[in-house]
Amino acid sequence: MNWVVTVLGFNTNGGRLISAEEGILSDSKQRQELEMDWFHCNHCFRRKGQNFSVSSCGHIFCEGCIKPKHCSICGSSCSYLPITDQMKPEEKMFFRDPVELIQSRLEHIKKIALFQHTQKARITAYFKHKSVELEMRLKEVTNESYR
Repeated sequence: MNWVVTVLGFNTNGGRLISAEEGILSDSKQRQELEMDWFHCNHCFRRKGQNFSVSSCGHIFCEGCIKPKHCSICGSSCSYLPITDQMKPEEKMFFRDPVELIQSRLEHIKKIALFQHTQKARITAYFKHKSVELEMRLKEVTNESYR
C-alpha cells in the first residue's frame, strides 16, 4: 500500500510533491514535479503518512510521533500546527518550492516596475509637451516684443 499525505494542496509521495488535482503522476504525461526530498518526520524520519504537524520550535512530526506539550527532538515546550491548506500564508511559505516562490515574487516585482516605468514615461511626456508649449509661447512673446 502506498500512502500519500496531502500537504498544502499537494501530495507527498515518497518525497515527490505533486498537486492534489493531479494525483500520482504518470511519467508519460511528463508533468512538472516539485522536489520535497527534505520533507520528513524529524523523529521517525518517515516521509509517507498522514497528518503531519510542525512544532513551534521548527520540527516536523507525523501524528504518531507528536508528544503533547514538548518536542521529542529538542525537549523544549512547544505547540503544534497541523500542516494543512488552512495554514496562514506566512506559515505556508515554509513549505513552498523556493524556486517557485522566487519566480512568483519576481513576477510581482516585474508588475510593480512596469507600472512605475509607465508612470515615469507619462510624466516625462507631459513635461516634454509642456516644454514645447512654453518654448512656442516664449517665441511668440519674443517676436511680439520686437515689433
